[in-house]
Amino acid sequence: MKPAPAGEHVSAERIERCLDRLAVIVHRAGKSGHVYLPYAEYLEAALAEARARELSKDAIRERLMSRLKNGAAE
Repeated sequence: MKPAPAGEHVSAERIERCLDRLAVIVHRAGKSGHVYLPYAEYLEAALAEARARELSKDAIRERLMSRLKNGAAE
């Protein structure tokens, strides 16, 4: 998986795949898996931010579609 270009937002789906991979790494690490927890916390925060961003985009899109449907868009 190549990194996202600087300044580009990463999708929630991509972050979830990273969390899935990290879960496998933590499981395989056994008792020393706790060293990866800061990465999990970072990814969970990034996931929440990505989901909020996607919800905002969806809300804006729905608002526009509603206005277009009602003929009120300029």
